[in-house]
Amino acid sequence: MNSVNSKTVKLFIKIFLLILVATQAWSWDVDLSRRKLDFDRVSDQNRLPASQTSVNPGFNLEDLIPSHAPIQDIVILNTEKGFVPEKVVVRKGEVYKIHLVNVHSEKKNISFILDDFAESHNTPFAIEKQFELKPKKSGEYGFHCPETSFQGRLIVIDSERKPASK
Repeated sequence: MNSVNSKTVKLFIKIFLLILVATQAWSWDVDLSRRKLDFDRVSDQNRLPASQTSVNPGFNLEDLIPSHAPIQDIVILNTEKGFVPEKVVVRKGEVYKIHLVNVHSEKKNISFILDDFAESHNTPFAIEKQFELKPKKSGEYGFHCPETSFQGRLIVIDSERKPASK
């Protein structure tokens, strides 16, 4: 008779735990306030990344032959006070290697999102992430970190544009 009671008690405990877990799962709240930037943005599925110029570029000799120009390195730090530098200026048609480093001592695992170039990277604390960037459209593009709400700007200027002199 003792084994029957222990089986009943074990069954009762399993049912109780199942009900407890199920009620907790249904009562979870999802906080999307940090993702507010994405909701405010107009969604256009046909929009191309700024690194592409057309839907079907076809055969492009430029993409097959590496350029002889040196790749420029750009370092972007994610700190307690925001991105350093907050504004990055690059030239259209040139190749850049972007190095991302999270030095935020309180947030050990955050993201870097550059939507217009289809770049999204997880940046763990003190580990460098890198990607290549070759902008093909001039303009101003935003990058941000959804976990900290920090924002920065990537400004792409025409490569033919001469710097101001005198």
